[in-house]
Amino acid sequence: MPYTEFNVVEGPIIEWLKELGWVYIPSYDLSRTEEEPFDSIVIRQSIKRLNPEIVRTDDDVEVIISKLERLTNDISGNREFLDWLKGEKSIVLRQDEKSKTIRLIDYDNIQNNKFVLTNQFKFLGYDRVRFDIVLMVNGIPLVIIEAKSPTSTYDYNEAIKQLLRYNRDVPQIFKYLAFVCATDGMAFKYNWVDMNSYHYWRNPNFQDPLEGAIKGLFKREQFIDFVANFIVFEKEREEIRKKIARYQQVEAVNKIINRVMESLKSQESKEWRAKVLDSKDSTDSMDSKDLKRTGLIWHTQGSGKTLTMLFSAWKLKKISKLKNPTILVVVDRVELESQLSGVFKNVELPYTTQAKSIRDLEKKISKDSREVIITTVHKFEGLEDIMNIRENIIVLVDEAHRTQYGLLATSMRKALPNALIFGFTGTPIDKGPIGKSTFRTFCPPGEKYLDRYSIKQSILDGSTVPIYYLARPVFYKDIKDTLNKEFYSITQGLTEEEQEKVMERAVTLKEVLKSKDRIQKVAKDIAEHFKAYVEPIGFKAQLACVDREACALYKEELDKHLPSEWTKVIYTPAQNDSPLLQKYHLPKEEQLRIARVDFQKNGENPRIIIVTDMLLTGFDAPIEQVMYLDKPLRDYKLLQAISRTNRPYPKKLGGIIVDYIGIFDNLMKALNFEEADIEDVAFNFDELKDKFRDLISKVLAIFKDIKRDNTRESLLKAIKILEDEEVLKSFKEGLTSLKRLFETISPDLFVLEFKDDYCWLIGVNEAYNKFVGREERPLYEYEEKTKMLVRDAVLVKSVGEIPVFKIDSSYLKRLDELGYSEEEKIMEMKQAISYHIRINIETNPVYETISQKLERILKELSGEALIEPLKGLIQEINEIEEKAKRLNLSKEEHTVFEVLKGYLPEIEDEEGAKFAKALVNKIKPNLFPRWQEKKKIVIKVTEMVFDECVSEFQKIDKKQILKMSEKVVEYLKRFGS
Repeated sequence: MPYTEFNVVEGPIIEWLKELGWVYIPSYDLSRTEEEPFDSIVIRQSIKRLNPEIVRTDDDVEVIISKLERLTNDISGNREFLDWLKGEKSIVLRQDEKSKTIRLIDYDNIQNNKFVLTNQFKFLGYDRVRFDIVLMVNGIPLVIIEAKSPTSTYDYNEAIKQLLRYNRDVPQIFKYLAFVCATDGMAFKYNWVDMNSYHYWRNPNFQDPLEGAIKGLFKREQFIDFVANFIVFEKEREEIRKKIARYQQVEAVNKIINRVMESLKSQESKEWRAKVLDSKDSTDSMDSKDLKRTGLIWHTQGSGKTLTMLFSAWKLKKISKLKNPTILVVVDRVELESQLSGVFKNVELPYTTQAKSIRDLEKKISKDSREVIITTVHKFEGLEDIMNIRENIIVLVDEAHRTQYGLLATSMRKALPNALIFGFTGTPIDKGPIGKSTFRTFCPPGEKYLDRYSIKQSILDGSTVPIYYLARPVFYKDIKDTLNKEFYSITQGLTEEEQEKVMERAVTLKEVLKSKDRIQKVAKDIAEHFKAYVEPIGFKAQLACVDREACALYKEELDKHLPSEWTKVIYTPAQNDSPLLQKYHLPKEEQLRIARVDFQKNGENPRIIIVTDMLLTGFDAPIEQVMYLDKPLRDYKLLQAISRTNRPYPKKLGGIIVDYIGIFDNLMKALNFEEADIEDVAFNFDELKDKFRDLISKVLAIFKDIKRDNTRESLLKAIKILEDEEVLKSFKEGLTSLKRLFETISPDLFVLEFKDDYCWLIGVNEAYNKFVGREERPLYEYEEKTKMLVRDAVLVKSVGEIPVFKIDSSYLKRLDELGYSEEEKIMEMKQAISYHIRINIETNPVYETISQKLERILKELSGEALIEPLKGLIQEINEIEEKAKRLNLSKEEHTVFEVLKGYLPEIEDEEGAKFAKALVNKIKPNLFPRWQEKKKIVIKVTEMVFDECVSEFQKIDKKQILKMSEKVVEYLKRFGS
């Protein structure tokens, strides 16, 4: 069995979905036209079935359908439709009636929905597309899966590009989708079409990762839950972003939900027993201490804990059995309170509020508010009385490792004695049996955590990128003893705040770190590194300094080496600051705008933000690749700080920490965690060089039998090797990884060792793109560092000298004049014919026949036996094009002519051409730009074509005429956009 896309990807997915209860219906059996996104009959039946008391007539159904169809073809329309899908939209169906909520999905009874999967789903929007797999619930398309074969040249990234293109071409259907998926048979990823990164769905219960993803994400109950509770839209400054949960977020939320529901069930059981026994003591006699009312969510930095809390709050509020719970989201800093509140507000989570003060918090809780309340833990200070004894109060504690051990945490628990409390952290601490322990605080006996998502797993999933450290020992070799004496030897086991106090007293160390000579040298090194390594590929950086004065001093010095607008200082101002510190004071609002808006934008200033404490934790900037570290840190604060660089971003291979303080000389000691808990936290930058060395050897091995002498013959032999699809896939994947590694490592002198090999591989790739892909865009796929390296490379230059011919009457003659060998002629003709077919087959049916002939020739013949058949195809293509010229046919007229000849082969050329011209001339006024999306115009054109065909060919059977006219319109719709 051949390894086709259908056999190894699409087919198995269909079978697995059928096992899950999805009903397979071929796309041609759905009750819809190509312009309709819905299964017309099913959606109408479902609306009636799910809303029997509201929807009473067919007219009612049409009002609802019309409302859905009029949604805008953009992210705003998609957000509004998801509200409809979740049962959060109402409509007035008749005058003098109140607005009624409409259900499109039954979330209470899964069996009351119709789950359908189909494939090869054609849709006509601004253009015509065909989706590999579409999943529909109650006649509504909710998911598109685009598949590539694992043996093909392209991987899931190509499927993602295709989805992006589809979204541009047919937004009329994308506005109804929950999410999209891309797979190459090995990796399976999902997200929304405008996102930079796509998520894995891991399912450890299956050996096959593709089967695990399908059976995890699309189990019907899971899928419905996912659509209802794990997709949100965040609106900030008029920009709307769709956020879809990752699998670890779904698992953590559902574990929280399960624990809450188990606790509720246990409590109800206790109350029932007390009632039956008529004894107050009976509830106390039960093992209330064993009741699990806490849990720790231990997810690594950068894995989306804020959204996990949001999804938790969202789902908890919707559970009717919880009787409208109160949810407290507790943070430990005012900045995080504002940030978290902003996120919850931007996604429009209902009934969300922020506690403005201690008294405001006390009022909200004691008066039994049923809102989602965001507060700092400090607002529990001084609250000594029990404020609310309800069982359905749920507390979600952010950064749970920091403030949950002292009086504030005690006050919170005393105020809410029956609350369920869940801690969220990426860096739990455990200081022994009598010291501070996140585990002991949040975990029931015998449980280390409720859910865990490790650094290693997040890197594997692509949720974060690996971190690499680059030591700069010349800048810290003389301060090691002082650093240890005044910081490391006395900060073990101390809290973040206590460590800062130690640093304030470290007079000698700070004097050394802020000495004029040292700051001049480090600033110069930072500037040179940033200009050479970071700025050319569009990333940004942070500089972490020992204190606020150091921030200002570094700013002054960096301005001597970099444009002043490239850097910004962000720290908390104080009233009695020196003139130097006052010089860089900024209002809070401006600091937030710089960090959250300006710094996040590619190509805009600032490029580097200089900080000492602010933005080292709780700050997400995916564009940040590098942290210049010149501040002693340890334990969870060090882990959180370096994790600022681990967010994924296009072309970002990893985060880089440039270490001016020597922390990475003994990282495990500085972190003081169990080694297994922080596995893969950071790698030596030299490991990137090892990866580059190993990978370039593997890619070069593909061409081991070719003499690499920069000749045309060598190049053509390399291209011939790449005719094998599996070999081509390995080459393209390897080169893509090499390019990213090179951009990250360069301009390190290490790369010069491989300059010739790297340039040769790029030359081969350029030749392949030009010779096989017929692309005339030299070096378009490379970043600036690679372009600079290969600009003078002999082989890359010689690629430009390889001619690329289009097929015409002199094509074969030109091959002879160039002295091509028989083997070279075969290679050139195959690619020229394939290219000509590729650019014409969509709009002219004659090239379907040519394509079939080429496929048969290549399958049946090889070697020199291909010469004459390929020449014959070249000649046939020339005759087709020459005939069109002779008959003076436009492209549209030529298409009509060829459709006509397909159905009426006996018709004379002149007669067929005359009819084609007359037909196109008659319908041309209707063929304005994007006429294809106007249903009435398409119907009108179809009727006109049919009428003209009937009038001209009266002796032909009308069924045959109908097929022919439909084929004509089908091809005409493919012209333009």
